[in-house]
Amino acid sequence: ELVVLFRLKQIDKLNTPILKYFKRRFMSMYEILSELRRKEEAKAWTEIDFPISLKEALERLTKVELDEIRKTYDFKGISSLNKADLIDKLVDLIPKYISRTLKWLDEERYSLIEKIIHNKGLLKVDGFDIKKIRFYKRSALVFTGSLDGKKVLFIPGEIIVAIKEAMDNNTRRWILKGHSPNMIRQSNQE
Repeated sequence: ELVVLFRLKQIDKLNTPILKYFKRRFMSMYEILSELRRKEEAKAWTEIDFPISLKEALERLTKVELDEIRKTYDFKGISSLNKADLIDKLVDLIPKYISRTLKWLDEERYSLIEKIIHNKGLLKVDGFDIKKIRFYKRSALVFTGSLDGKKVLFIPGEIIVAIKEAMDNNTRRWILKGHSPNMIRQSNQE
């Protein structure tokens, strides 16, 4: 954002009508994007009751977000379902296929999941970058919320059980050695 503001100050110096026009349009787009980020941030940290089931966590998401999860897992034949039916199908399928997503974890992501599980599925966070949560949201591994006014990351119980069943020592060893997800995939295919 500082780079953007610096560039705008440079444009001010040029002072031509065309540049002023583009500056106004750019500022409008910048304001719209800022507002969208603010709304995403507010929605991410809405109040929850804990413990929370996978179904309840998915019900907090939009149909578009649910479709992103479906695409992440490459579930075929369910894209035309309405939101309620899609949620029911995802609740059934995600725990069965969680190992697909676990193979894409790097050490930082794995450590966060491990920390949340160690804290009984709930972790209070301050200053957590909402951009980092997008991966977890698309994979239905970790969700965001607010509990008693504090920002939290949580993992529904069904997902904790599925992670514990799917995460074997071989996968953990690869992650800790810093191997890329492609290397993990290749190793599992051998």
